[in-house]
Amino acid sequence: TLASELDIKENEIFIAQTGIIGEEFPTKKVINALPKLKDNLGKNTQNLAMAILTTDKVPKIISIECKYSDVVFHIGGVAKGAGMIHPNMATMLSFITTDLTLDQDTLLKALKEAVDKSFNRISVDGDMSTNDTVFIASTNEVGGLISEENEFYRYFVDKLTECCVYLAKEIVKDGEGATKFCEVLVFGADNDEDAQKVARSVANSLLVKTAIFGKDPNWGRIIAAIGYSGANINVDKLEIKIGDSLVYSWGKPEEFDKIALLEYMRSSDSIKIYINLNIGGSNYNLYFSDLTNEYIKINAQYHT
Repeated sequence: TLASELDIKENEIFIAQTGIIGEEFPTKKVINALPKLKDNLGKNTQNLAMAILTTDKVPKIISIECKYSDVVFHIGGVAKGAGMIHPNMATMLSFITTDLTLDQDTLLKALKEAVDKSFNRISVDGDMSTNDTVFIASTNEVGGLISEENEFYRYFVDKLTECCVYLAKEIVKDGEGATKFCEVLVFGADNDEDAQKVARSVANSLLVKTAIFGKDPNWGRIIAAIGYSGANINVDKLEIKIGDSLVYSWGKPEEFDKIALLEYMRSSDSIKIYINLNIGGSNYNLYFSDLTNEYIKINAQYHT
């Protein structure tokens, strides 16, 4: 067994997996390879990031050094994911480590908060998988034990979230066939749930995603997605911006520089959509990609 090969306890082993849904895991093949895999263990993060890739084109790695008061600690992580990306998490794996001393409950609480602001705010194709995992572990080598919500804990959560957001964005940028990295930002919703509904509706709209791929500033598709989101909206208060161009405001289309907006859609690798519902104080953002011919090709040929 792997536990005996590594001379550790079985409950110290965690399994992460992606693959073709419904096909049996090749247990015997993996077990037979354990001695060789053990011999190849090392400290090269690049090797780990490369080993877990599937339809990804590039590895996703981050490492930061942090300092709070006189305590210097580190957070590092890798991730994989490119397709079937849609909250909750989706077909993605991420492995995060730190050397800061935290108890298990505190570490889990921090991770959940960071994931909700990162990996649970991404979409490539609006599809989900049976396999998704984010692990975090600490070597507990630095600082005194953090076991409560104090300023140091909040600083750690902010830095952990920074790492997770970076990796989440890298997943979207590497989305299957993606040519544009997009973000929808919703403001002024009646409540947090409505803010999420609007963001997810726009980000997962096939018509919005294909319009962005076609470099077409078709804001009508955005307002349609807002309308069927199920959120409480008032079109007479609604504002929509694409980049710096205000295209709809307080119940009517705006006059805007169509050439400038078209140039933004054509030349920018990063597209931002701003939506202000102007009826409350809740906000939400979500990262997503466009939908392209290459995405269809990759997934049409994935199994056969």
